[in-house]
Amino acid sequence: MEITAQTRFELSDDLAAKAATGVLGIWRVGPSAPSVAFTASHPTAPDALLWRIDLPADPRQAAGRLEAGHARLRTASDRLADATARLDAALDRSGPGVAFTAETPLAGTSTDSELDGWQRLVSCCRPSALVETRIQDQPVARSLLGLGGNLRTVCRTGLGPRHAGLHRDGVRLVVDSRAAVLRVIACVTRGAVAISVRLALPGGAVLALPVAWRFVQRVLAEVDRGRTGSP
Repeated sequence: MEITAQTRFELSDDLAAKAATGVLGIWRVGPSAPSVAFTASHPTAPDALLWRIDLPADPRQAAGRLEAGHARLRTASDRLADATARLDAALDRSGPGVAFTAETPLAGTSTDSELDGWQRLVSCCRPSALVETRIQDQPVARSLLGLGGNLRTVCRTGLGPRHAGLHRDGVRLVVDSRAAVLRVIACVTRGAVAISVRLALPGGAVLALPVAWRFVQRVLAEVDRGRTGSP
């Protein structure tokens, strides 16, 4: 799927089912729907990706959906630490699982789904992000996150403190998700450089990038944290 400025990331209401095709197992990806302005000064940016959070009307159910997203993000962070350790072990040939050798399959074995997953991750790093909270598919608040942490928020007139708090929590989930994505990318690129040095690849880290991404992706996708086999 091509990721453009019109692409939207939506908080999935079925986190387990969307884990394989979304971002961090939290956000599903789809084409953008038309944005409905509820104020003349609603924040926007031409290059900002839309992160949409559609919540039920019941505040407790809405809070539960957000907490499920935070919990899955914490799990993804734990798995990333595991992926980093296992990648180091594989490179050192001193731990269980994969050891990178001259026979390690390289870029030609990457699948379209793997490449799409990498593209989704990289697209999350755009400088601007527009976070939109909806209650039963009706927009109630928007925040524009800019480069350097700048934040501009507008809310629908009459928005109560509970729903305002839900939007604030949703913005935090997006900020934490973007930070986690940067850690994943750093892990993959670091691994790609190390693999290219280990195998003395003529194409360098570019050729090794799909190998490192496949390794990290499969560790992140593991449901059972106790599983330690080769990805």
